Amino acid sequence: METFDHPTNPLIPGASGKWPEAPGKHGSTVDLSRVPGPDAAYTLTAYLGDFAEGWLAVTNPALDIGIGWAWPAEVLPYAWLFQEFHASSGYPWYKRAYVMGLEPASSIPAQGLSRAINEGTALALAAGEARELEISATVLPTGAPVTYLGRHGEARQAG
Repeated sequence: METFDHPTNPLIPGASGKWPEAPGKHGSTVDLSRVPGPDAAYTLTAYLGDFAEGWLAVTNPALDIGIGWAWPAEVLPYAWLFQEFHASSGYPWYKRAYVMGLEPASSIPAQGLSRAINEGTALALAAGEARELEISATVLPTGAPVTYLGRHGEARQAG
């Protein structure tokens, strides 16, 4: 589905994998569950889906803290993972950014509504229809890996 291929993208555009591994270029796999250190130099966009329940968590064992968020997967069945690590030389990054984003999403790909419509993943609302949803955010007291995060903040962590 994703066709953009930045020169430093370690993933095979359009390929699918099973979390946390994604097919990488040159026969490798990329572990998307690990955030590389500040010396990393690549950019990628990955789409996560097939959630039994909608939740994500990011933990930092070195700082002994984490954050997680949960949402209704029946409304937002995807999450976008964006990583920009000192790789894009042009505007706005100029190789200065070391950032990651995780976004619950109603559709893929992340190239606008017309692409999502063409791919058949756009969320459609009838005239006058409204939808409400709740996304919860939870600060996790330790950097231990998370095994479950509920929509009301209940968390289970390894260890």
